[in-house]
Amino acid sequence: RASANDTVDLAFDFEERQMHTVSFTAAFSTDLGVSASASWAHHNLLGNGEQLNLSAAINGVGGDATSGIGYNVLAQFIKPRFLDPSQTGEVDLSALKQDFDAYNQTSETAGLFVRRKFSTEITGSAGLTGTHDQVQQEGIDRTYELLSLPLVATYDATGLANPLIDPLSGYRASLNVTPTVAFGTTNLTFVMLQASGSAYFDLFSDGQSVLALRGLAASIQGASNVDVPPDQRLYLGGSGSVRGFRYQSIGPRFADQNPIGATSVDAATIEFRQRILDDWGVAAFVDAGQASLESTPFNGDINVGVGVGARYYTQVGAIRVDVAVPVTQYNNRDSFEVYIGLGQAF
Repeated sequence: RASANDTVDLAFDFEERQMHTVSFTAAFSTDLGVSASASWAHHNLLGNGEQLNLSAAINGVGGDATSGIGYNVLAQFIKPRFLDPSQTGEVDLSALKQDFDAYNQTSETAGLFVRRKFSTEITGSAGLTGTHDQVQQEGIDRTYELLSLPLVATYDATGLANPLIDPLSGYRASLNVTPTVAFGTTNLTFVMLQASGSAYFDLFSDGQSVLALRGLAASIQGASNVDVPPDQRLYLGGSGSVRGFRYQSIGPRFADQNPIGATSVDAATIEFRQRILDDWGVAAFVDAGQASLESTPFNGDINVGVGVGARYYTQVGAIRVDVAVPVTQYNNRDSFEVYIGLGQAF
């Protein structure tokens, strides 16, 4: 009840969250095989909200685009209110092993980041990373020392604070500019530019029928694809870009048909999501993309995949099963791909 001066007294009850959390995830796709990860987090390490995250993952178990089992181990320390109430500081240490058709990679990376929230929708970050990178491609071993300055700006107008909830409306966009200096096998400086975005439309304003759109364009400036380390080149194909095509399979190839890697890529997706009953849903989608040796996107053969999927909605996100087939056959090795994971594709 309002008082005489039009104010209302409010009472808040606070309860401290659990100090530690443990999580597990798993996924399967015909191209990348089985992947699984486990993570542990401490949410108040030094008494002022500092967070320590430890995670370990394995990947490449049985995939037809992989040649061995890989791993990804990460230790991450996050300091809130770093130099400013709206900023966080972050220190990352990671070790990575990946064995793909395109290349085999073993690397160790250390990174420092500052992230700042400028508004409820806009966030920016700047970092400095150093990587010891060992890569084998087409039987040739190369070692690089990489020093990178990733600069990222993101915009999120979906209004969701919980990443487990599917967006029903709104927009997301990100811009990534990463200058990199490479030493070792090749001494050069190059810049990776990437812009991506997604949009969501609640067609009947009831949360049951959603049209989701996704777009991506990226380019490497300052070097040709063969000069850039293989793992820093651009690739398309797989659940994150063009479904129906094997992971990293779209783009220029060696004589043995293994991927070389491109200097520009672009991709787009149209996906319709329909809820059925309370816990089930279906989806239909069209993905398209191209990758080339040109330094600007929208060059090269257009590759198109189409598919359908099923969704089972749980409290920790949607369990997703997608089946996709290629419409075009440029450089494609498979007649279909299957993807199983937690959460929507985007």
